[in-house]
Amino acid sequence: MSKIKTHYLSYLIILILFFTSFISGGYFHYVSSLLSVFLILIYIYLLFKEKKIIIGINLNTLTLFIFIIFYLLSSFWAIDSSMSIYGFIKFFPVLLFYLIIHYVNDDKKTIIKNIPVIGCTMTILSFICMQLNLLDGIVSVNHRLAGFMQYPNTYALFMLVCFILSIDSLDIDKKNKISFIHIMISLFGIVMSGSKAIYILTFISLFILLFSKKSLRKYIIFTFIAIIVLSIIIFIIYQPTVSLSTFYGRLLYYKDALPVIIKHPFGLGYYGYFFIQNEIQTGIYTIVNVHNELLQIALDIGIIPALLFYIMIIKAIVKCKNKLILSVILLHSLFDYDFQFIFMFFILIIFLDIDHVKQYNISILTKGLIYLSSICILIVSIKLGLSDYYYMNGNYNQALKYDNQNTMAQIYQLTNISSYDEINNLTNAILEKNQHISYTYILKANIALSLGNVQDYIDYETLAIELNPYNYEEYTNYFNTLVQCIEQYQQSGDFESAEYCLINLQDIPSMLMLLEQKTSDIAYKTNDKPITELTQEQISKIKELEKSINASLSSL
Repeated sequence: MSKIKTHYLSYLIILILFFTSFISGGYFHYVSSLLSVFLILIYIYLLFKEKKIIIGINLNTLTLFIFIIFYLLSSFWAIDSSMSIYGFIKFFPVLLFYLIIHYVNDDKKTIIKNIPVIGCTMTILSFICMQLNLLDGIVSVNHRLAGFMQYPNTYALFMLVCFILSIDSLDIDKKNKISFIHIMISLFGIVMSGSKAIYILTFISLFILLFSKKSLRKYIIFTFIAIIVLSIIIFIIYQPTVSLSTFYGRLLYYKDALPVIIKHPFGLGYYGYFFIQNEIQTGIYTIVNVHNELLQIALDIGIIPALLFYIMIIKAIVKCKNKLILSVILLHSLFDYDFQFIFMFFILIIFLDIDHVKQYNISILTKGLIYLSSICILIVSIKLGLSDYYYMNGNYNQALKYDNQNTMAQIYQLTNISSYDEINNLTNAILEKNQHISYTYILKANIALSLGNVQDYIDYETLAIELNPYNYEEYTNYFNTLVQCIEQYQQSGDFESAEYCLINLQDIPSMLMLLEQKTSDIAYKTNDKPITELTQEQISKIKELEKSINASLSSL
């Protein structure tokens, strides 16, 4: 490509980065679908104009192809194949972005130079929005600035990247006032985010920069002082609470996830861990991601792609000159879910070296296959993207219209229907593909009870509790329902049925005792502490019913 055309493409990529960063950082599937449309059109145009494929024959290319392909293949063995395909849709733009970057490899400096502009623009606009009641919830979480990513920690990581880039730019030209402004705004964003991990990484980065950029020592020392002063001011204004609950929570996620990875080395498919977490967890939490990208990739698509992915980053750190940036991205990703934000994935790709580049002429057959596969992916991507968009906006009917297998939309649709037949049909449809959703069994239990089938109610309710044992409210519902059934059977003189219900009632303390034995010590160090025993009043009620039924049976 000519330098002029390459320059235009570089600015088009910058616009895509702007767009992605401001639309939730590309976290949601519908944003990925929209990105796929743009990027596919750009890539096809490049192939049409250049009439050749430009690609690096290296570990990066191999890893990213395996990464994307495994998200597609995992649907064959996934916990929920319907949701697993959304993983492919979500991350497909990453591969497209990587392929397009090859065409601007000689002009990546233009893109990198504008990254702090994106970050500082986001910080200024989101801080202004934070002062407005109507927009505060969009850009902040508990008085913590989150940018337009709506997640403070990943936003803070991005601002740290912007800070390091601005320091590098200042090192080249010490009279660069714009770089100094970027440094100050980036620091402000980091402090306002309240991210403890990024605080630590920022100080580590400053120490490294202190020794690696000797000519900037006075600026770096000034930065140290600025961070401390800003932190004190913000602490006084917002008075944030400091808690170790989230730290212990992450330890619990990792502890619970590791045995699953060992048991399922090829992964559970996208969203698979979300569906089974209640069965295997040893404390109370509900998460989509385990706050560790190495573990998350292994949970989704297996150990081999996860290891390859991190080997790719480590290799890039060893080889490239942006070692500090890639290092902070890698380290933070081991304590959070940064790559679930497609924008941060794009940032990572920009800093990967593209070497061993080859050019291949495109045959008519190859063109045809590329165009055909692009059209197929576009159709599927748009369809699932629309389904996700309507699901995220609470319009479950429309979501299911575009994808009638969208499990998440089906689950929430259950709350919108009241007909027993509709509920029964929809729960059966969900259970045909995914037997790990406790709520479906709760609904089936309620239907059975309304029809007077107590035995089926007990079977379904115990299965629901087994799938979500930390849902203490369900133990209470189960307890109260059994007590009600026992009292009704006693009134009607059906003491055998009353005894059957009593036996199941007596099992509840044992179920809770097993839960207590399963519970990790770490779980009691988080804010959401498990409840693993009945109240004294409930225990007394069991004893009262035991005496009553035994007396009735002995009098027969």
